[in-house]
Amino acid sequence: MKLPRQNTYSHLGEQGLTIVKSIIERQLGWTFRKNHLEDDYGVDAFIDLSNELRQMTGKSIALQIKTGQSYFVETNSIGWDI
Repeated sequence: MKLPRQNTYSHLGEQGLTIVKSIIERQLGWTFRKNHLEDDYGVDAFIDLSNELRQMTGKSIALQIKTGQSYFVETNSIGWDI
């Protein structure tokens, strides 16, 4: 019997999601929601913004999260060119 293999790239992508989720929730105090849809059209997650009283504002930001060395090759004055 041939067992399925874990995809290295999906594991790396999950690590990137975990890092971004930690920053959003711990440092900014906002809500991070992973997009579980197969046809996500490049949207990996959403951030729901809250105010200083931790009240939801109704504003959201869609994220596309990139991980891996190939995405971080060229730098510019404020970060990386993708």
